[in-house]
Amino acid sequence: MSEKNSGIVPVWLSCKSAKLHFCLVLVVALLLSGGSVRAELLNLTLKESPDIFSGYIDVTYDAGNNAFAFASTGYALTFYNGVEQIDFDVYTEDSFSISATVNELGVASSGSLTITGQVAGYGATGPLLTGNLTNFGFGFWDTLNPESDAASFEFLFEVSGGEMAGLYGGQGASIGVIMGGVSVGADVTEQLFTADFDNLFGNGPGYGTAVSDTGTPMPEPVSLLLLGLGGLILSKRKK
Repeated sequence: MSEKNSGIVPVWLSCKSAKLHFCLVLVVALLLSGGSVRAELLNLTLKESPDIFSGYIDVTYDAGNNAFAFASTGYALTFYNGVEQIDFDVYTEDSFSISATVNELGVASSGSLTITGQVAGYGATGPLLTGNLTNFGFGFWDTLNPESDAASFEFLFEVSGGEMAGLYGGQGASIGVIMGGVSVGADVTEQLFTADFDNLFGNGPGYGTAVSDTGTPMPEPVSLLLLGLGGLILSKRKK
């Protein structure tokens, strides 16, 4: 999103003499036209709870044969319900899993999230949480710090099922995953998604250093503005 949205304020002020619903459409158009689409961090902010913390996450990317396969698997470790942080009954490899198809530009076309295990009475009969990918962003830290070879990945999923689906808003609601601390090598990060990379350090699966939080994303600024404008329209109609 471009920072050059200074034209929005005068337009909104001029709405005093126009139809509110027309102004809403105009303001939204200005916001959405503020910048071009490009792969970058989504700048997600997650609500405090519910939150599933996962660690020892292996991250791999296969750029060969146009497969563009991105995968991250690790251990779901703790669940925070807003009152207390509860450990999973058993720490199981691959209990946290994300798979996605990401092209050489870092644009994802499909993907899924699956979290399994058992915690606080959940997970005895099926997955805790599943979702389908709706958005993906990334940031390679060496672009800001030449001494760092780490990366950060952010995902948005639509809830598709699982015993904790209701805690995350139910089927169709949004799930956010923020994954950080992924050391993938400076030579690779400079090439972005044009070459294979992983964070296994030659030790094989189960030695990944990435960690992640899986929670409910806070509304984006544009969404908050839309909610506010929608409320204003409704209040005007009531009058």
